[in-house]
Amino acid sequence: MKTADLLSNSLESAYFALILGCLTEWVNLMANFNYFYERSIDMPFKVVRNDIIKMKVDAIVNPTNRYLKGSDSIDGIIHRAGGEKLEEECRALNGCKVGEAKITNAYNLLCKYIIHTVGPVWRDGKHQERLFDCYKNSIICAKQHDISSIAFPLISSGNFAFPKDIALEVACEALNKLSNDETIIYLVIYDTQALEISKSFLDVEHLIDEKTIID
Repeated sequence: MKTADLLSNSLESAYFALILGCLTEWVNLMANFNYFYERSIDMPFKVVRNDIIKMKVDAIVNPTNRYLKGSDSIDGIIHRAGGEKLEEECRALNGCKVGEAKITNAYNLLCKYIIHTVGPVWRDGKHQERLFDCYKNSIICAKQHDISSIAFPLISSGNFAFPKDIALEVACEALNKLSNDETIIYLVIYDTQALEISKSFLDVEHLIDEKTIID
């Protein structure tokens, strides 16, 4: 076979490999789109962009650490807003395990209660089931205390490093499966990256001045 023929065959193989790679990426993208689109129809919860401590609900969910101590994330903001009595009540709970949830009064916050849950840290693409448990046990806790409205953040998508698209996928799956007629559920999106991912598939209601967002 001539050198020109070998070169032509090599170019054709490379071209088809490139086309195949593009098709594979497109299939994966459409599968991800369909996952969220199918779940965006008649979703039993509302997606809003807001500062979670400003939500006018019975309870907000605080993504915390196992010591129930405020960190430098939304957890710390909630603790500082709640005040010293919140700190005291959290210390009396003797911590919380990953995936579980514990409830306190909200004290200086707009809501009545804070449901504290410990999300998993992202490692090797695992622990989605523990993240699902955070939503499940928080809703169970809400039912036990006759809470009629609850606001969730995108749990584990901050300091615990869960990729926001996966955190959103788990949140949607959990809230779809666990929602009930007695409780109004909000998923609160704050940062710009999470918003860009979510608004491609979900109807997001904006309840906050965009100029106040700090990513």
